[in-house]
Amino acid sequence: MIIQYQEISNLEKIIEDATNEISADGHSFNLCMAYEFEVGLVTGDGLRDCTEEAELWRSDEVPDQLHINHGSYVIGGMSHLVDELKRKPTSNRALLSLLSQKNVNESGDEPIPSFMVFQVSIFQDILHCTVYFRALEVSSFLRINVEEIRLRLRDLYSELMNFNKVRLVIHAYRAYNNPNASTLKKSELDLMRGPQIMKLVMSDPACFGPLLREKSRDDTVMSSNSLQDLHEAVELADNLPTKQYLVSLIRESKELTDELKTLRKMHSHHERVNEVSNRLCRKVLSLAEAFEQCR
Repeated sequence: MIIQYQEISNLEKIIEDATNEISADGHSFNLCMAYEFEVGLVTGDGLRDCTEEAELWRSDEVPDQLHINHGSYVIGGMSHLVDELKRKPTSNRALLSLLSQKNVNESGDEPIPSFMVFQVSIFQDILHCTVYFRALEVSSFLRINVEEIRLRLRDLYSELMNFNKVRLVIHAYRAYNNPNASTLKKSELDLMRGPQIMKLVMSDPACFGPLLREKSRDDTVMSSNSLQDLHEAVELADNLPTKQYLVSLIRESKELTDELKTLRKMHSHHERVNEVSNRLCRKVLSLAEAFEQCR
């Protein structure tokens, strides 16, 4: 089968096509999308709403806000691409490989990149770029991925300036649409330490409402540490009229978090995983509402 490239003038079309192809809570194996566009889409503004987050993902060091990123797996990789394309524009080795087999074998259930390969070559003034994902969430994560791809292509163009079009192929082994999914960005609550949580419980408990709403989003990296800190702070507080109700909700949220963490060690996708994930989301939202009443 020869790939047919769809000409586009806006990167939003990629996200639109993916979400039209896969409905909310649905999935598809071996999603393949191919596009052709002028280099102006690479050098322009891109998807400005997620440029900052895409920059975090391609940073050489993992930022505090993220559980993992991509750049830390390919340090020096962009220099390799530039050098390889200057030496041999049609090279088959101008690629970024984010994971070795050793990374996969030793990962257990710890987070590793889903973005696995970024390969490019230049032929007849066209830069061909193929990217491969082992898994790809299309409702929110795809936007960040597309913007990261654009930023990498922009950097190549600024160094090479020898192509005027791009042909992009995005291949995902398992693409899925989870509107409630997080993007492996740590919630603000998870970035807090025990003393800070204690201080806020004593001075402004209602502020935990929006913090918990953010934490309620479906996350593949499960941690109940911040809930434990919150539990301890609430137990010590003497300014909460619904203290026992809050303690009960926190305890149940922690138990569901630990249960979901155990389930995800056995299944990436399963009805039971979805069931517990939804229960956890509802429980944390109930906890958020209870804190919001503490005014």
